[in-house]
Parts: sequence; structure tokens; C-alpha cells
Amino acid sequence: MMAILRKGVGLVAAAFLVSVGVFACRSQQCVPGQQTACACPGGTQGSQACNAEGSGFLPCECGAGGIVAEEPVPSPVPTAANGNPVPVPVGAASDNDGTNARKPVLPPEDVGLIDKRGGWEWNDRCWKNIQAGKLGYAKAECDRALAMKPKSPMPLAAVYYNLGLIEKGAGNVSGARAYFQKSLDLRENAEVRAAAASLPGGEKPCTPCYTQEDFDAAGKKGLACCAANRCKADASCSGGRVCCRIPNGALCTDSRRCAKVDRVDPKAR
Repeated sequence: MMAILRKGVGLVAAAFLVSVGVFACRSQQCVPGQQTACACPGGTQGSQACNAEGSGFLPCECGAGGIVAEEPVPSPVPTAANGNPVPVPVGAASDNDGTNARKPVLPPEDVGLIDKRGGWEWNDRCWKNIQAGKLGYAKAECDRALAMKPKSPMPLAAVYYNLGLIEKGAGNVSGARAYFQKSLDLRENAEVRAAAASLPGGEKPCTPCYTQEDFDAAGKKGLACCAANRCKADASCSGGRVCCRIPNGALCTDSRRCAKVDRVDPKAR
């Protein structure tokens, strides 16, 4: 009798373990951070990453337009014998070397990347590929940074600046100007303003100015001055200087060189 009971208990335990095992297998559909290819409109190819829980893939990202759907776009992703997706190297196509900004694709070394810096990692990689002339790689990486929806304005401003550089490199002046302005709307930056001014039909090119001496030197060269370190009041100026308005910004200067109407500090007027 006891043998029969022990056998029954064993069968129940085995059934329980099997059911738990099946549930566990079903709960994790992919490896967190894993990337696969996915279909995009127009017959192009994008990529999608497995979410942090491993319960499914994030929306398909199609480089030129970012994420184009709330749900992952069905794609013929190859599967292994166990049913799990087989990672497809992004950017491995022989006809895409990452230089074409109109054909964004992630470089092979980005496969499986998990940005734990709130968008800065993707942005830094985007910047490096801009410098290397790989605008297609850069565009895909900056799109990934945007998709993370950074909470801080700083990485977002940097991403917009990089996207502006990409559009400028691709010959899209209006697109570049729009991205530069988005960056400036988030925070003033002399480098971004200078880039915007350098576009055809833009403002007179300017040079970053940190001091009044820089302002004087720019004037002698016939250049406009972009304030790199803007003062907000006299209290932020050292050496007895005052905060004075200049074209495109404000700088600390000697009081005798700044008319009262140009004083930034309202208490000083």
C-alpha cells in the first residue's frame, strides 16, 4: 500500500515539475537584448530587440523613420530547432557599408548592445560614426537613442545635434536646420549655433566666445561671436566685470564697455 502511495506522489510531483518547466519555457520567448531582423515598409529591413524580461521583441525599428509601429512588424525571422529566434547580424549586408544616411543600419558591433546610460551610449556611438563618415550607421544609432525617449534634455539635445550633422552631410539643409533648432530649444550651445549658421541661407558664421577678449578677436576677423559661457547676472562675473549683451549671447565685460541698455542684470540698469 505504501509503495503505491509513494508511486502516486512521485507521479504528481513529476507532473508538477513538467508543468512548471513548460510555463518557464513559454515565459521567456527570447534572450534579453537579442536583436533580429524585421520587415519594414517598402521592402526594407529593420531590426528589433528582445525586451528586458525576455517575454517578446520590442517594436520594429526602421532606420529612416525610427519606430514605425506600436506592435512588432511580422518578419520571416529564422528559428532554431528549439523555436527561439536566430540572431541576424545587423549591417551584414554586403551592399550596405554604413555610409549612406538614407539606408540606416546598425554596424555589426552594435548587435546586442544594451544602453544603460539613458541614451548616451547610442549617442556617443552615433557621434563616432559621424566623424568616421559612416552616416548610415550613425543615423541608425541616433534613432535608437531617440527611441529610448531620454528623460534628461541633455542627451536629447546632443542627439538632435548629431542628427542635424547627419542631415547636413546628406545634403538636406532644411532637415539639418530643423534638428539644430530642436537642439538649441533644449539648451543654448555655441557649437550647435555655429553649425546652424554655417548652413546655406543661415546666419553669419560665428565663433565660440568665452571672454570679452574672444569677442574682440572675433570682431577683428570679421566674425560673429557665439557666447559659449553665457552670464545671467553681474554676480556670475569675476574681476568686477558685468554681464553684457552681445549679438547671439551675453558675456562678462568691463562696465565701461557695456551700455546700460545692454546690461543683463536688471538691478544694474
